[in-house]
Amino acid sequence: MAQGGCCPRWTAVATFPELINSQFSPINIGIDTQDCISEVIEFKKRALAIHLLRVLPEFMLDTPGMKRRKKHFARLVERVQAVHTPAQRAGCPRNLADDLLSLHASDPQFLPETDLPFAFVSSLLAAFYLGSALSFAVYAMVSQPALYRRIQAEAATFFANGEPAGEEVQEFSLDTTHRLIMECQRMYPVVPMQVRNVMNAFTLEGYSPPVGTRLFIAQTATHYMDDVFPDPFSFDIDRYLPERKEQVGHGYAPFGLGTHTCRSRLTRR
Repeated sequence: MAQGGCCPRWTAVATFPELINSQFSPINIGIDTQDCISEVIEFKKRALAIHLLRVLPEFMLDTPGMKRRKKHFARLVERVQAVHTPAQRAGCPRNLADDLLSLHASDPQFLPETDLPFAFVSSLLAAFYLGSALSFAVYAMVSQPALYRRIQAEAATFFANGEPAGEEVQEFSLDTTHRLIMECQRMYPVVPMQVRNVMNAFTLEGYSPPVGTRLFIAQTATHYMDDVFPDPFSFDIDRYLPERKEQVGHGYAPFGLGTHTCRSRLTRR
């Protein structure tokens, strides 16, 4: 057991989102949010449980702890605005906060001030999911010594001449690492389902859910179907070799499907 009675594996899992946030936050919104990200994430989890999953009553967002955490959203906006004055940003590369503040200034009806907290925080939440995905990738790597050694050798070659320039970062130069991440996203998807409300009447395979019905769409269920991925519960990075390409088609869906797909380059090969 770790200090404070926390299991070491959970300490590690919590560390990865914070690690990604430490890199992501300054790039996206120009400030370091390590001091408040854990509070923001806890508020997000509670809000999703109430408004999206509907497994908790609404008053659970009004507890003293949640009220305290909610204040971080307003402070976050103030901190971002404080470092994004025209004088401070002169000559700096534009980031997400610059674009959001410009949009708010040019069309406050489209992006009102009340929506700025969520707009800023949404990128931090994306970093949280990326951190969770990284924790699975590291687990898959270190739990398989042979694969670990292959990735170490690949990294040694990749960084042999120092840090590569942007144009040198290609999928083929990190092929083993690339396929490891793809298989982790198949076996351990961090967004295993999506929740949607029926807006227009439709019929699908004999089912006609009424307008307003809440649907829980398990788009990653196909990841565990042997007619889509042979031997689906085996971790196999060779699924994504050119001669197999098991990710091609609609079976590989770690980021969702349809118009709401957060589709990365990893799924386009």
